[in-house]
Amino acid sequence: NAEYMGVEALMQKMKETEDRLETTEKALKEAQKTNQLKNDRSDTTKPTGSTNTAEAPVKVEPSPAARTPTDDTPPEYSSKMGGPFHPKPYFASRIASEGLDEQTRMRQEAVKKAMGHAWKGYSEHAWGLDELRPLSLTSVDDFDLGLTLVDSLDTLWLMGMTEEFKKARDWVAQSLDIKKVRKTISVFETTIRVLGGLLSAYELSGDDIFLTKAIEIADCLSIAYRSPTGIPYSLLDLRTKRASNPEWAEGASILAEAGTVQLEFRALSRFSGNDTYAAMGDRSFIAISESSGKIHDALYPLYIRNDVLRFVSGHVGLGAMGDSFYEYAIKLYIQTNNTQSKFREMYEESARAVLNHLVRKSSDGFTYIADIDDGQIVKKMDHLACFAGAMFLLGAHFIENLPDKSHHIQVAEGIGETCYNGYRKMKTGIAPELWIFPRDKGMTHDSENLHYLLRPETVETLFYLFRFTGNNKYREWGWEIFQNIEKFCKVPNGYSGIRDVTVTPVQHTDKMESFFLAETLKYLYLLFSSPKVLPLDEFVFNTEAHPYRIFKP
Repeated sequence: NAEYMGVEALMQKMKETEDRLETTEKALKEAQKTNQLKNDRSDTTKPTGSTNTAEAPVKVEPSPAARTPTDDTPPEYSSKMGGPFHPKPYFASRIASEGLDEQTRMRQEAVKKAMGHAWKGYSEHAWGLDELRPLSLTSVDDFDLGLTLVDSLDTLWLMGMTEEFKKARDWVAQSLDIKKVRKTISVFETTIRVLGGLLSAYELSGDDIFLTKAIEIADCLSIAYRSPTGIPYSLLDLRTKRASNPEWAEGASILAEAGTVQLEFRALSRFSGNDTYAAMGDRSFIAISESSGKIHDALYPLYIRNDVLRFVSGHVGLGAMGDSFYEYAIKLYIQTNNTQSKFREMYEESARAVLNHLVRKSSDGFTYIADIDDGQIVKKMDHLACFAGAMFLLGAHFIENLPDKSHHIQVAEGIGETCYNGYRKMKTGIAPELWIFPRDKGMTHDSENLHYLLRPETVETLFYLFRFTGNNKYREWGWEIFQNIEKFCKVPNGYSGIRDVTVTPVQHTDKMESFFLAETLKYLYLLFSSPKVLPLDEFVFNTEAHPYRIFKP
């Protein structure tokens, strides 16, 4: 496709091989069509199979735009970010309480106090480690990248927790070094939490150390993008520099993982002036959009191959493994200041398919988003899918002539009500991991999925509902959820998930997820803050609630 040849050119250098005799015929033909960029080092790429091998991270160089539009033609798609851009510090705490009544101000302060309690437990018992086990006072160390610390940087900054932020910043400067890590990490989680957290810390503080560390992380992750299609592998062994997909996925990549890295890489390109990062992420997104095997034309199955553009699953849904791909279609359009129609078209088509084929009403009147598995409707909804209320609101707000816009808003409000009631109906007032919707019972819980992992998606949608409607009931619902988190999840040294939300006294999971500090508490704080803080016409959030400025001239 000539329209995307520029992206192929940008990424071709990542597919050069040390032994050109092993280069595939396809790659040779592509090389003849594009102006190949030369690496200052060669690498070895295996174009098929479930793994890639390389000696060291690719050193990326600034590259030309994928497409240079004329002045009078809006770009359908471009990876040119127009950097380098150095952000000015954003001091949200100065305006967070503007115009708030006393009750809302007290609620905001209560959320900040909860963040202080969570941070204190992490600082005292798991400092520099990935995640705290607040009961046993041990840690979970799947990444060796200070996951909770990096994921929490922007929350600390937004809440005005200056001393805590400075101490965390110094740890990043002195101790965060991906080159020393000898573990196999998730490319997706490292991107949205670590790279994403560093970039938002840079966006809000302007401190160059965060950009320096973000570039180191991205250069290392680039190994995972050395596939024939540009669709990244899910796992990266930092000891062997080998990328692969998990065995349980039968060699395939995961939709949400391959399609939820683009906001971060575009932000990095804008900050660094190096458009190759944006092209690397965009190539994956476009490859997904052009792959065969979609359902109802615009619903994307959960598993996709790396070697050919083909889905290998009949399962679609907005829960686990699918969710954030749909979210990023609209957010990429927003991030580029509503200028790149490719992303808008992808979102409109997929949103229409979701509304037509997945959105359902339960027998007791609750709006939910079902799955389709091999042609059969699965009447369940993951807590993860509660983000979709926010997604539909963003589409309705930013797409000027969106067909049937009022229906999108109505569905968003319905999802917010469903997810809130998913909390209210439980004995603890805390939501389970998913709900099911049998015809004879309506909305109910599933006995095998009764746990709560401190998830943020419901309060995320409540935050957007309040911002876009101004209806105070969404603040009341958020406050009710927060009070129950305080009652049942708070422990002496932090917060913990719950094993069964239907019984009391509760049994804790003994794990404080990093996203509790990065997302759940951040969205609650913003829900009770002035709308002047991170206004949605100036900032877009990644899927881990890390905010970046919209790219405006």
